[in-house]
This record gives sequence, C-alpha cells and structure tokens, in this order.
Amino acid sequence: MRYRALFFSIGLLFSSMWAQPTAFDFTAYSNYLNQHENIDYSGLAAEFPAPIHYYSSLENSPSPVQFAYWDSIKIKLKLTPDELTLLKRNHFVVTERLSEYNFGSAYYQIFGKDLPVMVTTDFILHGLHQSYDKILLELEIGELEPYLHRALTALRGGFADLTARYSQVPELLPALQDVDVYLTMAMSLLENELQAPNLASPDLVRRIWILIEQQIMAEEALFTTQPRIYDFSQFTVRGHYDFTYYTPNGEKNLGNYFKAMMWLSQIDFLITLPPGVYPFPLADLQRQSIAAMLLNELIFTTDASVLYDKIDDVLQFMVGDSDNLTPHELQQLAAANGIANPADLLDPVQFANFQQALKTNAMAGQQILSNIFILDPFSSEPDTLPVSYRVMGQRFVLDSYVLGNLVFPNIVYQQQKIWRPMPDPLDVMFALGNVNALPLLEKEIETYHYGRELAGLNGITGAGMTGEMARSSSLQGRSRVNGGLRAGFRPDERLWTEGARQDAHDRWLADFCLSFLSNKVFAA
Repeated sequence: MRYRALFFSIGLLFSSMWAQPTAFDFTAYSNYLNQHENIDYSGLAAEFPAPIHYYSSLENSPSPVQFAYWDSIKIKLKLTPDELTLLKRNHFVVTERLSEYNFGSAYYQIFGKDLPVMVTTDFILHGLHQSYDKILLELEIGELEPYLHRALTALRGGFADLTARYSQVPELLPALQDVDVYLTMAMSLLENELQAPNLASPDLVRRIWILIEQQIMAEEALFTTQPRIYDFSQFTVRGHYDFTYYTPNGEKNLGNYFKAMMWLSQIDFLITLPPGVYPFPLADLQRQSIAAMLLNELIFTTDASVLYDKIDDVLQFMVGDSDNLTPHELQQLAAANGIANPADLLDPVQFANFQQALKTNAMAGQQILSNIFILDPFSSEPDTLPVSYRVMGQRFVLDSYVLGNLVFPNIVYQQQKIWRPMPDPLDVMFALGNVNALPLLEKEIETYHYGRELAGLNGITGAGMTGEMARSSSLQGRSRVNGGLRAGFRPDERLWTEGARQDAHDRWLADFCLSFLSNKVFAA
C-alpha cells in the first residue's frame, strides 16, 4: 500500500504539468538531416556556438599560497609536488591518491579535517540517485520478486493445459518445447536450482544453465535450428542486486531475481528477420513467432497476466517502457490481423501477412540494439533491428538510445558505414542540449564523421517523436523530461513548435524531478 500511495502522490503532483506532449515535425527533421549530410566539426561549431570558453591553463595566475586555508589544505592532504604543480596551473587538481568509496565518505573526511567544502551538483545527483536506488530495492524486495515468483508458478502450472490444447497439432511441438525451456530456465534462475522441464530436452536446459554459470559469450541453438550468439556475461549479478539484506528466514539478496529478470528481458523470440550477413532460416522465424504466440496465450489464460501488469507498471514508472514487442502489443496485433491462435501461423499466407503487419507497425519496433549480429560493414544504410518479443523487455533509456546511434553501424558518411566501436559520454551531454560539450568532441567528430547523427539527436531529444521515428510513449516521455532541461540551453531550438517552447519553463521543475526518478537522464 505504501508503494501505491507513493506513486499516486507523485502522479498527482506532476500530472497537470506533464500532461501535454511536445510537438515534433518529422518533415523538418528529415530536411535537417539531409542538409547536414556531411557536416564536419567546424560546421557544427558554427551552428552550435559554445557560450562558455574553457581554458587549459592560467597565465599570470596568483599562487595558491595566497588563498585562504592554504596551509591547512597542504598539510592535512599531504599534497605531492606533482599535485601542487597541477593545482597552481589549473586552480584545481583531481588525484586518485585521495579517492574515497563514496561522497559521504569524502565529505566526512573533509569535516573531520576541518577543511573548506564545496557542495557540487554531482554530489546532489549522487544523493538523489542513492534515494532512487533505495526505493527500487525496496520495491523489488517487497513487491516485484514475490510477484515474479507467483507469475512463473502460474505459467509453469498452466503449461500442461496449453500442451493439451494443441496436442493434436504435432507441428507445434518444437515451439511448445521452446516455451517449456523459456519458463524452466526463468524459474531455475529465480530458485537458484535447476528445474526439470516438462516437454523439452533436459540436456538443452542443463547446457544453458552451465553457460549462464560460466558467464561467457557462446553460440547456442536456442529456439532455432541455426545457432545464435548470446552474451551470457549479462547475467553477472551487480549493483544493489548483490546487496545482502536480512529476513526472518536469514540473509538474502536479489541475485536470483536479477538473473531471472535478465532472462525474461534479454532472451527473446525474433519474429521478423534480423540484420546480418548470415541468412536466418524462415522456418526458425516461424517457429519463434509461434512460440511467442503460445507463451502469450499462456500468460493471458492464467493469473500471470495480472501479476505481469503489476510488475510492468512499476518498471515503466521507475525505469521506462519496454523497447520491444510486449505481451499486450502482440495480443493486439494478432487480433488486428485475424490470428486467433498460434496454429494459424502455420499457414504460409497468414504468416507472411503477419510478418508484413509487424514490419509496418511502429508499436512493434525496437530502437536499442541488445542482440549480437554479424553485420555487413560495406552497406550504405544503418541496419534495421528486428521485432523482438520479450516478456519483461529491455527498457528504453534515452542515453542508451543516443549512444547506440553514434556507433557502428549507425554512422554513415559519404555512403559508407564508419567503424566507431565506442561512444563518448560527452555525446549524451551535447544531445541533451549542452553545447559546451561540443569543443571537447572535436577530435572524435573529425575522426569518425558523425556530425550529422549528433546534430540530429540534439534535435530529437528536445521534442516528442511520433510515427516511425520512435516508440512514441517511451521517447516522448523522456523528451518531455529533457525539454525542461534543454530550455535553458537553446530556447531558440528550431525544431520546437511555439507551443512546446511556451510550456517548457512551466514544466521545468516537475520534469527535472522526474528525470532523477528515472535515474537515467544524467547516467552518462
């Protein structure tokens, strides 16, 4: 009850200020990209002049000995000659020698040594993120983990009925076995004990279990005849999921919950062709589409659907929307295209029509690459991500979207893909509207020629997006958060409509607070 009250209170506080989506002009955006086809750093610098010019050193600067508390600082911190040289040149120095585990420890050391203190914005952000992390931890312990256990129990309990319903359709057996593997592995990870499958091969389940324990990247024919590459290192428990808490039954942590959620959010059923240089058998695509339909039917014919909604509601509020085809979306698309049950997809014509409907429906799209594909480096267009069905789904996060679009294969310069393997955190700063980050990116932009993409993302994050541009609910929500932040940086943003500019400042405080709750806007 206390969690529901928290969400209700925050919802009332921000609803009136955050209700209207900002407008985005897709035609203007397309024209903007075309006009910046081969823009270089000098072109970006002319269009986005930095209002603040930073220096690398000070000429004729006063000596630090003239500053207040200098003697105390030098003695109590035991500054080295190199540190003193940097301090005199820049008037600040960052030294790993004096690093602390967290901000609290650092400020305690300053307090204990009676030194002057400066409260920084990153310290405030750290406090807010710690609060967010604590809220999410308590929600997962008290609500989400119990819901997940009940949902998986309901799904595994209902699997026998699902099998019985389609026992007269032998062509569905491989897909039914895939659903069994999917649910068996999820429950095994949650229980931290390998469970026996009902219909699938125990050897396959045991092999996947070992790969997850080894936390390696490996090829595996999971739900397919042709192996795919999976990164099982993603199952490494980290963050607060490795935190030990105490219950009446003893010590516990959320490591098993984390692994189960990783399985449900990262292991997917591909239902449109993935990009890549290796052909993907159409029969495998049909099999995974049928498996997704079978799993969806199981969700909505058991109590798992209510529990799934409860989990997803919390994750949407705290993190973001799913960046993939969700159970509800698959149900709606199947109904809209006359797919009454999974067996209908055995018909080649119905399967082809369903594939076409998925490709043309913006709701089904995926924006952030989380699979491993071997892509063609010589093609002249970014690769299209497949429609991917996942029960819990990876979450759309704006900084991930920005960073993912500024690396290979999404940078195209003079009709060629550019190999940029790693983005720069400053990319996110510029995309969110802080043009002071641009001069620090000069070398990167000149080396990898991604000025067009960077400028385009700067425009995208300042306004809502519709249609094929993005998953509307997820990116529009984050765009509204960033709208308030950006208003102070570029109030003359040309891609914004007049109405979007008028309400930006009115919503600034609410959006600023919500950005902290998302724990993602400032993550980079």
